[in-house]
Amino acid sequence: MIQFIVVHSPFEASDLVSDRLKAEIEFLQKFPSIVYTGNVSSANEAGNIIRNYSGKPGGIIIFVATGGTENYIKTISDSVDYPILLVANSQKNSFAAALESFAFLKTNHAIDLLYSDDSTELAERINQFIIVCNAIYKINHATVGIIGEPSDWLLTSKDYKNFGKFGTTLKNFAITELTDKIENADKHDSDKTASQIKETYKTSSVPEQAVLDSAKVYTASKELIEENNLASITIKCFDLLQNNYTACMAMSLLNDEGIISGCEGDLEATFSMMLGYYITNSPCWMANPAHIDKQKNTLTLAHCTIASKMFSDLSQAELTTHMESGLSVANMGPLRLSDVTIFRMGSSLSVLTAITGKIVETNMKNELHCRTQAKIKLDGPIDKWTKNTPGNHQVIVYGDIKNELELFCKFSGVEFNYII
Repeated sequence: MIQFIVVHSPFEASDLVSDRLKAEIEFLQKFPSIVYTGNVSSANEAGNIIRNYSGKPGGIIIFVATGGTENYIKTISDSVDYPILLVANSQKNSFAAALESFAFLKTNHAIDLLYSDDSTELAERINQFIIVCNAIYKINHATVGIIGEPSDWLLTSKDYKNFGKFGTTLKNFAITELTDKIENADKHDSDKTASQIKETYKTSSVPEQAVLDSAKVYTASKELIEENNLASITIKCFDLLQNNYTACMAMSLLNDEGIISGCEGDLEATFSMMLGYYITNSPCWMANPAHIDKQKNTLTLAHCTIASKMFSDLSQAELTTHMESGLSVANMGPLRLSDVTIFRMGSSLSVLTAITGKIVETNMKNELHCRTQAKIKLDGPIDKWTKNTPGNHQVIVYGDIKNELELFCKFSGVEFNYII
């Protein structure tokens, strides 16, 4: 929910302001997430409207109707700890007051400034603000479960006790808490999931028992998630190989359901997946950089699990084994030849590095790479990305979300590094 307030000088009556800005107010009220909570023409009213508002907004839009409103804007800004968007236009020194306020407040507040007399641009920027505020709110109220420790080779995820400046809760589970549940997984639920997997993937080169074991991993993971109200999990999945199964298929199913699931206990990449999901409302793909071509400026990414919703054609997807071990069940298939954003957070979640590009080839079935594969023509130089990316696992989403990521970083105090 986003709170919307109009601030104006006492020299103009509130009803006259509302009449003058009728089109703008009605326009903003068309957004389902925005709640209009009134007009403010004094510092006292500014404080009261925040104190008396009973909702829990993820952000606030302050429409600056006139000049002379800087102290009202400051009073509101000092009273909240969520993102603020100042909206100004060309009327009655609106922009002058907004600019003065923004220049003063931006050092210590999560605040952005929008000047626009164009309804299309206004709609785009307002929608972007809503998306990012909702993402921040969900992240700060999420609980992430790490099952086992980060894998030994993941140097960037070691020694995480919390998520730093973010309100996200970290909950630790021993790997045995999952394997015990797998051993005792409900047979009816597991059989049903195994049937759904076989129905989804018409082509398979794995034994029936491997599919059933993967279904048990899903059933057990889902039980652990529901018992602990987890929004996201990451598993030290290679520890499961001693039981001849992996979590690849379970993670695919969970990501399809919007339960963000990352591999190998990688907390930074899993946190990045949460951000990508909350911005796009669609599954993300966590993948390894597998090959680069400097001359063609392409990056090939691959991994043994991906949400089935990301496949361009499920009839061409298939079940195969986990690449490194040759065991269990992984999924493989074609992705959309689409624009994508590749990103991840690192350095204890203090920096986010992103690059955009387009998938130009997919489903190459290179046996030396993990199962699902995509080659991406990058918009920025591959050498620069290689030297700046904060870790191995990358998060891939369909579409160009660099502007949303930049705004997220601005509001969260994170360094944004866009490679171009």
